[in-house]
Amino acid sequence: MGLVRFYLALAVAAFHAGIILHKEAGLPWGRELILGMDGWHAVIFFYIVSGFLISYVLEHKYPLTPSSTASFYRARFLRIYPLWWAVCAFSFFTWGDWNFMESGVPTMVSVITLIGLDWLVGFRNYPELDFSFFLPYTALGWTLSVEITFYALAPFLLRSLPAAVLVFTASISGGSSFGPPQRTSRRICDGTSTHSRRLSPSSCLGTSRGEHIN
Repeated sequence: MGLVRFYLALAVAAFHAGIILHKEAGLPWGRELILGMDGWHAVIFFYIVSGFLISYVLEHKYPLTPSSTASFYRARFLRIYPLWWAVCAFSFFTWGDWNFMESGVPTMVSVITLIGLDWLVGFRNYPELDFSFFLPYTALGWTLSVEITFYALAPFLLRSLPAAVLVFTASISGGSSFGPPQRTSRRICDGTSTHSRRLSPSSCLGTSRGEHIN
């Protein structure tokens, strides 16, 4: 399972590297498959695999007790935030802040804490996707925000079928209220464009249907 996630993460990295090389070096690049998979689909499959993996970890390593749940959150924090903050610091001191400092305190806090970034990307300039407030070359942070939301809910959501069904239903209802996925041409902060709304903020909640554990 870990090797599958590594392959999917590598496919996403290669996909974005192709975008940046196209912009910075003028190398030819299209939306063809890279390492056998489109970057957008690699993200979706990564979430699916992560859901099953976290379900397994919760069932076998973290019993439903306050101390165990705290250990789960601590492990996720140490896995994500130190590296994210290091990447943000490197980006800031290497390329500057671009539009980050002008985005406003609430948005800056969201970028630093990874809380609500997926919602900001989806709804800050709805119906277009907006990546303009990220530090240079850190726009992928929105995917970590989706993971943070899932991790916060996972110890409770994945152990209760009624809760999983309720959240899944709310996710579908919320997503349908904004209509079907739309194509956009919003320029993101690394100078490239994105064209999909397939990964809505509700997507990480909708996956709970397939991630319930007894």
